[in-house]
Amino acid sequence: MKRFVKTLALALTGMAFAAQAGAEVPKRYRTVEIMDNQGFERPMVAARLLVPADWQVTGSMDWQEGMRTGKSGPVNTFSAISPDGTSSFAFLPTFCLTQSNMPGYNPGAAGCKGGNANSAQDMVGAITSLLPNGRIVKVDRDPAVSRQLAAMGWETQGDPYSRYWMDAVVAEVSYSYQGRAYRGMVLLMSTHSYMKAGHSMVNYGYGYDIPGVPSVPTVMENSFAAAGLVFAYGAPEEDFDPGMFTLLLSNYREDPNWSRRMAVHWAKINNTNLESAQKIAEINRKANAEISQMQRDSWNRQQQSRDNSNADFNDAIAGIWDYTTSDGSIISVPEHGGDLVEMPDGSFVITDIPQVKLEGTVLDWAPGRNFRD
Repeated sequence: MKRFVKTLALALTGMAFAAQAGAEVPKRYRTVEIMDNQGFERPMVAARLLVPADWQVTGSMDWQEGMRTGKSGPVNTFSAISPDGTSSFAFLPTFCLTQSNMPGYNPGAAGCKGGNANSAQDMVGAITSLLPNGRIVKVDRDPAVSRQLAAMGWETQGDPYSRYWMDAVVAEVSYSYQGRAYRGMVLLMSTHSYMKAGHSMVNYGYGYDIPGVPSVPTVMENSFAAAGLVFAYGAPEEDFDPGMFTLLLSNYREDPNWSRRMAVHWAKINNTNLESAQKIAEINRKANAEISQMQRDSWNRQQQSRDNSNADFNDAIAGIWDYTTSDGSIISVPEHGGDLVEMPDGSFVITDIPQVKLEGTVLDWAPGRNFRD
Protein backbone atom coordinates (compact mmCIF):
# COMPACT_ATOMS: atom_id res chain seq x y z
CA MET A 1 0.00 0.00 0.00
CA LYS A 2 2.86 2.37 0.78
CA ARG A 3 3.99 2.49 -2.81
CA PHE A 4 0.73 2.23 -4.73
CA VAL A 5 0.82 5.86 -5.92
CA LYS A 6 4.32 5.44 -7.33
CA THR A 7 3.38 2.07 -8.83
CA LEU A 8 0.38 3.57 -10.56
CA ALA A 9 2.25 6.47 -12.08
CA LEU A 10 5.30 4.54 -13.20
CA ALA A 11 3.46 1.49 -14.49
CA LEU A 12 1.14 3.48 -16.71
CA THR A 13 2.87 6.69 -17.83
CA GLY A 14 4.66 6.52 -21.20
CA MET A 15 8.44 6.45 -21.26
CA ALA A 16 10.01 9.01 -23.60
CA PHE A 17 13.71 9.03 -22.75
CA ALA A 18 15.10 6.85 -25.52
CA ALA A 19 14.59 9.57 -28.14
CA GLN A 20 16.11 12.18 -25.84
CA ALA A 21 19.25 10.09 -25.36
CA GLY A 22 20.22 10.66 -28.97
CA ALA A 23 19.64 14.41 -28.86
CA GLU A 24 22.56 16.76 -29.40
CA VAL A 25 21.91 18.66 -26.16
CA PRO A 26 20.47 16.36 -23.46
CA LYS A 27 18.22 17.94 -20.84
CA ARG A 28 19.78 18.64 -17.44
CA TYR A 29 18.05 18.06 -14.09
CA ARG A 30 18.68 19.25 -10.53
CA THR A 31 17.43 18.30 -7.08
CA VAL A 32 15.32 20.90 -5.25
CA GLU A 33 13.82 21.00 -1.76
CA ILE A 34 10.23 21.64 -0.75
CA MET A 35 10.36 23.48 2.57
CA ASP A 36 8.03 23.58 5.56
CA ASN A 37 8.70 27.07 6.93
CA GLN A 38 5.76 27.22 9.36
CA GLY A 39 5.38 23.91 11.21
CA PHE A 40 7.58 21.90 13.57
CA GLU A 41 11.27 22.96 13.68
CA ARG A 42 11.13 25.93 11.32
CA PRO A 43 12.39 25.82 8.61
CA MET A 44 12.38 22.10 7.82
CA VAL A 45 12.90 20.17 4.58
CA ALA A 46 9.61 18.40 3.81
CA ALA A 47 10.51 16.71 0.51
CA ARG A 48 12.97 16.62 -2.36
CA LEU A 49 12.25 16.52 -6.05
CA LEU A 50 14.18 16.25 -9.33
CA VAL A 51 13.27 18.96 -11.89
CA PRO A 52 14.77 20.27 -15.15
CA ALA A 53 17.78 22.40 -14.19
CA ASP A 54 16.52 25.57 -15.88
CA TRP A 55 12.97 25.43 -14.46
CA GLN A 56 11.92 27.94 -11.79
CA VAL A 57 10.44 26.52 -8.59
CA THR A 58 8.03 28.14 -6.12
CA GLY A 59 5.82 27.10 -3.21
CA SER A 60 6.18 25.14 0.00
CA MET A 61 4.26 23.16 2.60
CA ASP A 62 1.90 25.99 3.59
CA TRP A 63 0.09 25.57 6.93
CA GLN A 64 -1.58 28.99 6.71
CA GLU A 65 -3.11 28.10 3.37
CA GLY A 66 -4.28 24.83 4.90
CA MET A 67 -6.02 26.71 7.71
CA ARG A 68 -7.57 29.15 5.22
CA THR A 69 -9.08 26.30 3.23
CA GLY A 70 -10.26 24.38 6.29
CA LYS A 71 -7.57 21.69 6.24
CA SER A 72 -6.08 20.16 9.39
CA GLY A 73 -2.59 20.16 7.90
CA PRO A 74 -0.40 21.96 5.35
CA VAL A 75 -1.15 22.38 1.66
CA ASN A 76 1.63 21.55 -0.81
CA THR A 77 1.82 24.63 -3.05
CA PHE A 78 4.99 23.56 -4.90
CA SER A 79 5.25 24.10 -8.64
CA ALA A 80 8.03 24.01 -11.23
CA ILE A 81 7.76 26.09 -14.41
CA SER A 82 9.83 26.09 -17.60
CA PRO A 83 11.84 29.24 -18.50
CA ASP A 84 9.32 30.31 -21.13
CA GLY A 85 6.42 29.76 -18.73
CA THR A 86 4.62 27.27 -20.96
CA SER A 87 5.31 23.93 -19.23
CA SER A 88 4.80 23.13 -15.56
CA PHE A 89 4.58 20.45 -12.90
CA ALA A 90 2.59 21.09 -9.73
CA PHE A 91 0.71 19.67 -6.80
CA LEU A 92 -2.89 20.75 -7.31
CA PRO A 93 -5.05 21.76 -4.33
CA THR A 94 -7.19 19.02 -2.85
CA PHE A 95 -10.92 19.46 -3.37
CA CYS A 96 -14.20 17.70 -2.64
CA LEU A 97 -17.65 17.25 -4.15
CA THR A 98 -20.75 16.49 -2.11
CA GLN A 99 -24.49 16.42 -2.50
CA SER A 100 -27.49 15.66 -0.30
CA ASN A 101 -31.27 15.87 -0.52
CA MET A 102 -31.51 17.32 2.97
CA PRO A 103 -33.42 20.64 2.92
CA GLY A 104 -31.08 23.60 3.18
CA TYR A 105 -27.96 21.49 2.64
CA ASN A 106 -24.98 23.71 1.74
CA PRO A 107 -21.89 22.02 0.21
CA GLY A 108 -19.88 25.16 0.85
CA ALA A 109 -20.28 24.68 4.59
CA ALA A 110 -18.12 21.56 4.24
CA GLY A 111 -15.60 23.38 2.04
CA CYS A 112 -16.81 21.48 -1.04
CA LYS A 113 -18.58 22.15 -4.30
CA GLY A 114 -21.93 20.61 -5.11
CA GLY A 115 -21.72 17.51 -7.27
CA ASN A 116 -21.32 13.77 -7.35
CA ALA A 117 -18.30 11.66 -8.32
CA ASN A 118 -18.15 7.88 -8.22
CA SER A 119 -14.57 7.46 -9.40
CA ALA A 120 -11.19 9.15 -9.71
CA GLN A 121 -11.98 9.60 -13.40
CA ASP A 122 -15.05 11.65 -12.41
CA MET A 123 -12.79 13.81 -10.25
CA VAL A 124 -10.38 14.35 -13.15
CA GLY A 125 -13.42 15.29 -15.22
CA ALA A 126 -14.32 17.90 -12.61
CA ILE A 127 -10.86 19.45 -13.12
CA THR A 128 -10.91 19.38 -16.92
CA SER A 129 -14.42 20.86 -17.01
CA LEU A 130 -12.91 24.07 -15.61
CA LEU A 131 -10.39 24.35 -18.48
CA PRO A 132 -11.16 25.79 -21.93
CA ASN A 133 -11.83 22.88 -24.31
CA GLY A 134 -10.85 20.54 -21.48
CA ARG A 135 -11.38 16.82 -22.02
CA ILE A 136 -9.98 13.49 -20.90
CA VAL A 137 -7.98 11.77 -23.64
CA LYS A 138 -7.43 8.45 -21.86
CA VAL A 139 -7.47 6.97 -18.38
CA ASP A 140 -5.37 4.10 -17.05
CA ARG A 141 -5.60 2.08 -13.85
CA ASP A 142 -3.03 -0.39 -12.64
CA PRO A 143 -4.70 -3.71 -11.69
CA ALA A 144 -2.42 -4.26 -8.67
CA VAL A 145 -3.20 -0.78 -7.35
CA SER A 146 -6.91 -1.28 -7.92
CA ARG A 147 -6.82 -4.48 -5.88
CA GLN A 148 -5.06 -2.70 -3.02
CA LEU A 149 -7.59 0.12 -3.06
CA ALA A 150 -10.50 -2.32 -3.19
CA ALA A 151 -9.22 -3.88 0.03
CA MET A 152 -9.58 -0.48 1.71
CA GLY A 153 -13.27 -0.20 0.89
CA TRP A 154 -16.29 -1.48 2.78
CA GLU A 155 -20.07 -1.72 2.49
CA THR A 156 -22.80 -1.92 5.12
CA GLN A 157 -26.14 -3.37 4.03
CA GLY A 158 -29.47 -2.48 5.61
CA ASP A 159 -30.98 0.81 6.67
CA PRO A 160 -29.00 2.96 6.76
CA TYR A 161 -26.98 1.66 3.85
CA SER A 162 -23.42 2.96 3.58
CA ARG A 163 -20.44 2.39 1.37
CA TYR A 164 -16.84 3.63 1.24
CA TRP A 165 -14.40 3.11 -1.62
CA MET A 166 -11.16 4.48 -3.11
CA ASP A 167 -9.86 4.92 -6.62
CA ALA A 168 -6.73 6.18 -8.39
CA VAL A 169 -5.97 6.88 -12.04
CA VAL A 170 -3.38 8.36 -14.35
CA ALA A 171 -5.16 10.43 -16.97
CA GLU A 172 -3.96 12.17 -20.10
CA VAL A 173 -5.95 15.34 -20.76
CA SER A 174 -6.12 18.04 -23.41
CA TYR A 175 -7.13 21.67 -23.05
CA SER A 176 -6.47 25.18 -24.32
CA TYR A 177 -4.34 27.83 -22.64
CA GLN A 178 -3.67 31.31 -24.01
CA GLY A 179 -4.98 30.22 -27.37
CA ARG A 180 -2.65 27.19 -27.66
CA ALA A 181 -3.43 23.49 -27.63
CA TYR A 182 -2.10 21.81 -24.47
CA ARG A 183 -1.65 18.26 -23.20
CA GLY A 184 -1.30 17.18 -19.62
CA MET A 185 -0.94 14.26 -17.23
CA VAL A 186 -2.80 13.96 -13.95
CA LEU A 187 -2.33 11.41 -11.20
CA LEU A 188 -5.32 11.57 -8.86
CA MET A 189 -6.29 9.47 -5.85
CA SER A 190 -9.84 9.84 -4.54
CA THR A 191 -11.98 8.65 -1.65
CA HIS A 192 -15.73 8.22 -1.88
CA SER A 193 -18.60 7.59 0.51
CA TYR A 194 -22.35 7.19 0.11
CA MET A 195 -25.16 6.81 2.65
CA LYS A 196 -28.86 6.18 2.21
CA ALA A 197 -31.32 6.15 5.10
CA GLY A 198 -35.01 5.39 4.62
CA HIS A 199 -36.17 6.51 8.05
CA SER A 200 -39.07 8.89 8.59
CA MET A 201 -37.20 12.12 9.11
CA VAL A 202 -39.03 14.18 11.76
CA ASN A 203 -39.48 17.76 10.50
CA TYR A 204 -37.20 17.13 7.53
CA GLY A 205 -34.55 15.54 9.73
CA TYR A 206 -34.09 18.19 12.42
CA GLY A 207 -34.69 15.56 15.10
CA TYR A 208 -37.30 17.41 17.17
CA ASP A 209 -40.87 18.60 16.74
CA ILE A 210 -41.45 22.10 15.41
CA PRO A 211 -45.00 23.35 16.08
CA GLY A 212 -46.94 23.60 12.87
CA VAL A 213 -44.38 21.70 10.80
CA PRO A 214 -45.48 18.16 9.92
CA SER A 215 -43.16 15.18 10.03
CA VAL A 216 -42.39 14.15 6.45
CA PRO A 217 -41.25 10.62 5.57
CA THR A 218 -38.31 10.87 3.21
CA VAL A 219 -35.28 8.91 2.04
CA MET A 220 -32.09 10.72 2.93
CA GLU A 221 -29.09 10.36 0.60
CA ASN A 222 -25.62 11.82 1.07
CA SER A 223 -22.55 11.43 -1.15
CA PHE A 224 -19.02 12.70 -0.64
CA ALA A 225 -15.93 12.49 -2.83
CA ALA A 226 -12.50 13.96 -2.12
CA ALA A 227 -9.38 14.22 -4.26
CA GLY A 228 -6.73 13.76 -1.61
CA LEU A 229 -3.68 13.60 -3.86
CA VAL A 230 -3.29 15.35 -7.23
CA PHE A 231 -0.06 15.59 -9.27
CA ALA A 232 -0.29 17.41 -12.59
CA TYR A 233 1.99 18.17 -15.56
CA GLY A 234 1.09 20.28 -18.57
CA ALA A 235 2.82 21.54 -21.72
CA PRO A 236 2.02 22.83 -25.21
CA GLU A 237 1.01 19.93 -27.41
CA GLU A 238 4.24 20.07 -29.42
CA ASP A 239 6.38 19.98 -26.24
CA PHE A 240 4.31 17.42 -24.32
CA ASP A 241 6.50 14.67 -22.82
CA PRO A 242 4.77 12.09 -20.58
CA GLY A 243 8.19 10.74 -19.62
CA MET A 244 8.87 14.07 -17.92
CA PHE A 245 5.86 13.48 -15.68
CA THR A 246 7.17 10.05 -14.77
CA LEU A 247 10.65 11.31 -13.96
CA LEU A 248 9.47 14.15 -11.73
CA LEU A 249 6.93 12.04 -9.91
CA SER A 250 9.23 9.07 -9.32
CA ASN A 251 11.81 11.33 -7.69
CA TYR A 252 9.47 13.03 -5.24
CA ARG A 253 10.47 11.84 -1.76
CA GLU A 254 9.31 13.12 1.59
CA ASP A 255 12.05 13.78 4.13
CA PRO A 256 11.91 10.98 6.76
CA ASN A 257 12.07 13.40 9.70
CA TRP A 258 9.21 15.48 8.32
CA SER A 259 7.17 12.35 7.57
CA ARG A 260 7.54 11.17 11.16
CA ARG A 261 6.43 14.55 12.50
CA MET A 262 3.42 14.55 10.17
CA ALA A 263 2.49 11.02 11.25
CA VAL A 264 2.36 12.20 14.87
CA HIS A 265 0.32 15.25 13.82
CA TRP A 266 -2.27 13.17 11.94
CA ALA A 267 -2.48 10.70 14.82
CA LYS A 268 -3.33 13.52 17.21
CA ILE A 269 -5.90 14.96 14.80
CA ASN A 270 -7.44 11.54 14.29
CA ASN A 271 -7.71 10.92 18.04
CA THR A 272 -9.22 14.36 18.68
CA ASN A 273 -11.83 13.97 15.97
CA LEU A 274 -12.66 10.45 17.03
CA GLU A 275 -13.20 11.53 20.65
CA SER A 276 -15.41 14.42 19.50
CA ALA A 277 -17.40 12.12 17.27
CA GLN A 278 -17.91 9.68 20.14
CA LYS A 279 -19.22 12.45 22.41
CA ILE A 280 -21.58 13.71 19.74
CA ALA A 281 -22.72 10.16 19.06
CA GLU A 282 -23.52 9.65 22.74
CA ILE A 283 -25.64 12.81 22.82
CA ASN A 284 -27.55 11.75 19.72
CA ARG A 285 -27.37 8.02 20.38
CA LYS A 286 -31.09 7.23 20.23
CA ALA A 287 -31.73 9.30 17.12
CA ASN A 288 -28.79 8.46 14.87
CA ALA A 289 -26.52 5.81 16.38
CA GLU A 290 -26.09 3.94 13.10
CA ILE A 291 -25.31 7.09 11.12
CA SER A 292 -22.80 8.31 13.70
CA GLN A 293 -20.97 4.98 13.58
CA MET A 294 -20.76 5.23 9.81
CA GLN A 295 -19.32 8.73 10.10
CA ARG A 296 -16.63 7.60 12.55
CA ASP A 297 -15.72 4.64 10.36
CA SER A 298 -15.53 6.92 7.33
CA TRP A 299 -13.15 9.26 9.19
CA ASN A 300 -10.88 6.38 10.16
CA ARG A 301 -10.81 5.14 6.57
CA GLN A 302 -10.00 8.59 5.23
CA GLN A 303 -7.27 8.98 7.86
CA GLN A 304 -5.75 5.64 6.89
CA SER A 305 -5.79 6.72 3.26
CA ARG A 306 -4.02 9.98 4.13
CA ASP A 307 -1.35 8.19 6.15
CA ASN A 308 -0.69 5.76 3.32
CA SER A 309 -0.52 8.48 0.67
CA ASN A 310 2.04 10.36 2.79
CA ALA A 311 4.46 7.43 2.66
CA ASP A 312 7.65 8.08 0.70
CA PHE A 313 8.31 6.77 -2.79
CA ASN A 314 11.66 5.09 -2.11
CA ASP A 315 10.67 1.51 -2.99
CA ALA A 316 12.13 0.28 -6.28
CA ILE A 317 9.91 -1.50 -8.83
CA ALA A 318 10.58 -3.25 -12.13
CA GLY A 319 11.25 -0.81 -14.96
CA ILE A 320 12.63 1.92 -12.70
CA TRP A 321 16.40 2.26 -12.30
CA ASP A 322 17.81 3.70 -9.08
CA TYR A 323 21.26 5.34 -9.15
CA THR A 324 23.55 6.52 -6.33
CA THR A 325 24.77 10.13 -6.63
CA SER A 326 28.03 11.57 -5.30
CA ASP A 327 26.38 12.61 -2.02
CA GLY A 328 24.83 9.18 -1.48
CA SER A 329 21.27 10.14 -2.41
CA ILE A 330 19.14 8.16 -4.85
CA ILE A 331 17.94 9.26 -8.31
CA SER A 332 15.16 7.17 -9.92
CA VAL A 333 14.92 7.03 -13.72
CA PRO A 334 12.37 5.15 -15.87
CA GLU A 335 13.53 2.81 -18.65
CA HIS A 336 15.76 4.92 -20.88
CA GLY A 337 18.49 4.89 -23.48
CA GLY A 338 21.95 5.89 -22.35
CA ASP A 339 23.38 6.50 -18.89
CA LEU A 340 22.59 8.83 -16.01
CA VAL A 341 25.49 11.29 -15.75
CA GLU A 342 26.19 13.67 -12.86
CA MET A 343 27.67 16.91 -14.21
CA PRO A 344 30.29 19.08 -12.44
CA ASP A 345 27.65 21.71 -11.56
CA GLY A 346 25.56 19.11 -9.71
CA SER A 347 22.96 18.67 -12.44
CA PHE A 348 22.09 15.35 -14.09
CA VAL A 349 21.62 14.28 -17.72
CA ILE A 350 20.37 11.12 -19.41
CA THR A 351 22.50 10.53 -22.49
CA ASP A 352 24.53 8.14 -24.61
CA ILE A 353 26.70 10.89 -26.10
CA PRO A 354 30.38 10.07 -25.31
CA GLN A 355 31.47 13.72 -25.17
CA VAL A 356 28.84 14.52 -22.55
CA LYS A 357 29.78 11.47 -20.48
CA LEU A 358 33.39 12.64 -20.41
CA GLU A 359 32.29 15.99 -18.94
CA GLY A 360 30.73 14.37 -15.89
CA THR A 361 30.54 11.12 -13.91
CA VAL A 362 28.52 8.15 -15.14
CA LEU A 363 26.57 6.98 -12.10
CA ASP A 364 26.34 3.37 -10.91
CA TRP A 365 23.16 1.56 -10.01
CA ALA A 366 22.22 1.71 -6.35
CA PRO A 367 23.11 -1.69 -4.81
CA GLY A 368 20.11 -3.87 -3.96
CA ARG A 369 17.53 -1.41 -5.34
CA ASN A 370 17.16 -2.61 -8.93
CA PHE A 371 15.20 -5.67 -9.93
CA ARG A 372 18.05 -7.08 -12.05
CA ASP A 373 20.36 -7.17 -8.97
